Amino acid sequence: MSSPLIRILRDEVWSSRLQPIQELKLQDLRQGLDNGLQAGLNASIEERRLFITLLEKIRNDAKRVAELRLMKTSLGVEIPSETVDKEVLSLITRIRDFLVKVYSTSIIVFDKKVLALVEKPCAANFRVGDIVFLDYSEALIQYIRGCVELVERPVFYYARKLGIEG
Repeated sequence: MSSPLIRILRDEVWSSRLQPIQELKLQDLRQGLDNGLQAGLNASIEERRLFITLLEKIRNDAKRVAELRLMKTSLGVEIPSETVDKEVLSLITRIRDFLVKVYSTSIIVFDKKVLALVEKPCAANFRVGDIVFLDYSEALIQYIRGCVELVERPVFYYARKLGIEG
């Protein structure tokens, strides 16, 4: 097992909050792998097999860390400002918010297309203020990028304005 990743995983498991991951921890892991790779150039076949096994374990540990952090983020846990994956985790929050709007039927959908208001000119054929219909995948991409806001159905809009909806 890869001890830096195991420590990160242990910290994540025992905390209800997301633990910050500093670049230094990842650099330590990277340095250890680089040293092992250089030593592996003159190693026997058996030592190379062990190194490959170690790489597989590191990948599995990293997968567990990523899955746990994604799960915590999707559940609404606050993202620490000093973590290396802050920007990536904030995208997960945007995806969750998009899906909440889809599943709650609070947005206007017609013929499997989502009505959206362009807020930033991210696509060449869109201008700020345009109202466009986008298929779900394109709407998600533009929503994640902050280029569009999904247009709410009036009843949800007014409920939110009155403070009924969160």
